[in-house]
Amino acid sequence: MKEYDLRPAAAQPPISVLDCTCGFGADAAVASFGLPAGSRVDALEVSPLLEAVTAWGFSHFVHKKDDVTAALRRISLRCGDYRDYLLSDDGPVYDVLYFDPMFQRPVEASCQFQPVRAIMEHGGLTRDLIERALQKARRRVVIKERDFRQLCRDFPDVALYGGKYSRIGYAVLECDSWKK
Repeated sequence: MKEYDLRPAAAQPPISVLDCTCGFGADAAVASFGLPAGSRVDALEVSPLLEAVTAWGFSHFVHKKDDVTAALRRISLRCGDYRDYLLSDDGPVYDVLYFDPMFQRPVEASCQFQPVRAIMEHGGLTRDLIERALQKARRRVVIKERDFRQLCRDFPDVALYGGKYSRIGYAVLECDSWKK
């Protein structure tokens, strides 16, 4: 079992995260808020329209708590396709690559996505793309999903997290265990 650093975020070294599927940016915002000081959160969004809306929110929205507003300002978002990043030979290497692809079976209660579902990317992660992500990340690849059956077949060492009452879960693939 992988040992995790349970020290408070302030006592941990900074890390770099690439949110490969930013959407409205909620996961990037949580990462930016909770990561150690000096950490870097970059994000990609393939839809130019959604990227423009989210970028505006990151740079203009003012939360009632200053530390939340500061977390939003630290996120660097650009319009781009994570597949291009994964398949390129250049580009920065991140500690963590994060994916929250559109679910094949949408969560009907997620009404905020209904108006923009038509302009969002619906392509799923393939085994080849996940393998490439494992090569590009320094530490781990995290995938938010509802159904992990195929992922567990392709990557038997995957660790799954999420409550039994939650509609979604998180798969964590450690880069060092996969590269052996």
